[in-house]
Amino acid sequence: RRMRRAPSTRGGKKTPQHQTKAPAKPRC
Repeated sequence: RRMRRAPSTRGGKKTPQHQTKAPAKPRC
């Protein structure tokens, strides 16, 4: 479970604005 690295697995610095919405909500 990577809650802080959720967006990192997808693209990392590709969607930094989506991190504020739900970084580990739809993933976990």
